[in-house]
Formats: sequence, structure tokens, C-alpha cells
Amino acid sequence: MEGGGQLIRLGTCAFSDHADFYPPGTRPGDRLAYYARFFDLVEIDSTFYAPPDPRRFEKWARMVPEGFTFDVKAYGAVTGHLRTGDAEAEGRSALAPQRESLQVLREAGKLGCFLCQFAPWVHRDDEGQDLVEKALDDFGDFPIAIEFRHRSWFAGGARSETLGWLRLSGAIHVVADEPQVSDASVPFVPEVTSERLSVMRLHGRNRKTWVTPNLASSQDRFDYLYPDEELRQLGREAQSLSEKTDEVHLLMNNNRANYAVQNALQLKRILTGEALPPPTLF
Repeated sequence: MEGGGQLIRLGTCAFSDHADFYPPGTRPGDRLAYYARFFDLVEIDSTFYAPPDPRRFEKWARMVPEGFTFDVKAYGAVTGHLRTGDAEAEGRSALAPQRESLQVLREAGKLGCFLCQFAPWVHRDDEGQDLVEKALDDFGDFPIAIEFRHRSWFAGGARSETLGWLRLSGAIHVVADEPQVSDASVPFVPEVTSERLSVMRLHGRNRKTWVTPNLASSQDRFDYLYPDEELRQLGREAQSLSEKTDEVHLLMNNNRANYAVQNALQLKRILTGEALPPPTLF
């Protein structure tokens, strides 16, 4: 989609979470191809839980049309999420398969970015900065996007310093929309740090469950359906960003039921002005 004379790609975080989006009887292996009929972007987040298999990425790249793009989420050992065992050793062992998978997509012309979403306990201090620098050293030859989850990265004067550091590093700042309830919430910072790409990830605004421990399902954290007016405002923000960079990735992460798909299709209508044919069962 065109926005501000530049490209805005739109999709969801994961393609397998939205079971009711797919026609009855759709096999799991056929879901990506069906998803790609409606969107030109997806974030692969299964790679957060385990190192990826490059062969799976080869298969996925063949299943989608030209112009389709994958953003790939970093393994949790890269971003400070592993707090038991030897996280450093886990990160080293996962380095090769992550890089190989990214290279598969790059060679296919379908790589968007490598998303590093750092844990909410990764603060803006020496230890936190070292962790980010390690990711930049290991993956900086790929388009690397940085999402912070602790407020210290943007509190007070830290905002301009953090953004300046990302610009100097050639990293992509992730603009996050999320509930503002604690230090584990970052503010909405619609700034561009890379001429090639800007990423917006929309997590919903459910204040009640954002920091609630021991939820029955991770979907409970993202139990929020954006109303039309909020989507219109976020669409305007994406169009504004698109004037300052070559491409914007707009990703819905409110993965409760079919919410992400519903809101992504609403955003597509808002940004294109076109009436879209609904998917089966939608």
C-alpha cells in the first residue's frame, strides 16, 4: 500500500494464531498461502521460543508471492528473556540457525527485518546497553529492529539519547503502541531512525492484563480490539512515518481470537480507501 508516496506493509504478528480466519478444513500447512492473499507482511514469532529451522524458511518463501515480506523475531536468549540456565551459551548455539534463516529470506528477496524485542527487565544501564550491542554485533549486517520494553530507555532526556544511539548504529526503532501502566510500558514514540524502514507494532491497550502474572494464555495480555477511531489515528501516524523512510511495517499484535486480523483488515481499508472483500467466516 502507498502512504505519503512510500510503501506501508501491513500484517499480523504470527499467521497461525487466527484459527477462525481460515476456511474450515484448511490444513495448518496451507494457512500461510491463504494469509498472503490478504496481507503482504507477517512477523514470524515462533523463533522467539526456539531457534529456527532454515529449511522451514525455504518452504515458507516458496509459498508466498513476490512482494511478500517476513519480519523474524529474535530467539529469547538474544534479548535477555532467558533467566535460567546458561543464556549466553544458548545464544551462541542459536546464532548460526538464526543467521542462516535470515539469509534464506534475504536471498529470496523476502526479508523485512530481524526484530529484537528486549525483555522488560532490560534497563537503560551498562548491562542493558551491552546486551543490545551484542545483538547489533551479531546481526547488524541484516536489517535489525530494536524494541524496548522498559520505560528507562525513553524517560526524560533518555529519549533523544536512545534514538540517537539507534541512528548511529543503523538500527530500526520499533514504535510500540501498548498500555501505559508501569515501567514495563514504553511510551508511543513515532520516530524514524533508519532511512530504509520503520516498524510499528500494535499490542493493544488492555491495561488490566498487561503486567498480570500467570495468565491462563498469552492471548489474555492482548485482549483488545482497537476501535475505528484509534485505528485511524494510528494509520495517520504510519503515513507520517512513511514520509521519512522508504518503507513502514505496520503489525497487529493483539492476538486474541481474530482481533489482529479484524483490525489489520480495518487498517487496510482506512489506508487504501477501498472496500475489501472479507475473508471466509469474517
